[in-house]
Amino acid sequence: MIKKPIFIIILLTFIPTLILMFLLSSDPLFSLYAFITGPFSNSYSFNSMLTRATPLILTSIGAFIALKTNSFNLGGEGQVYLGATLTGILAVYFKDFESPVTLILIIIAALLATGAVTWFSAWLEIKYKISSLITTYLLSMITIHICNFFVTNPFLKANSNILTTENIPNAYTVNSGFIIAVIIAAIIAFCRSTPCFRKLQ
Repeated sequence: MIKKPIFIIILLTFIPTLILMFLLSSDPLFSLYAFITGPFSNSYSFNSMLTRATPLILTSIGAFIALKTNSFNLGGEGQVYLGATLTGILAVYFKDFESPVTLILIIIAALLATGAVTWFSAWLEIKYKISSLITTYLLSMITIHICNFFVTNPFLKANSNILTTENIPNAYTVNSGFIIAVIIAAIIAFCRSTPCFRKLQ
């Protein structure tokens, strides 16, 4: 397999963004400048960038591992919705949310829930030879609607003008998920050079 230098991969991810900027912005150069420097202009913007990067990092790691094991599926969006919704609801209703033990239990609950959906899809493929591409996509759509139902009905914030749950306690400006994401990414990067990981390929 031909390995592409990392800077080429990073460059390729920027090309669609650059094209959209030059097509849609009245001042593309300023937009590009703001795009690059904006997240570093103040602490709030920097923290927001890290917070929004967290689910992207974790989802990318999951997709990377799945692709390396030839287990491609179309359920990623639904799995993200389920994990985020369950985590948000539990974080709101656990009074000791700031406790590390509670935080770990919430993360485990989200992992088990999303893992159960994925396992069910794999079971259908093994037991009944139903393509996981079909089942993961259908389950993803169902999961998204179920999550939307819970957010907009039983767990809707009281007297709110927008569809949202109660606010999660401000225990952390940058959520601890970012730290977990970085640790997992570092572990995966290290494992890529091990014989065990090469067998997965």
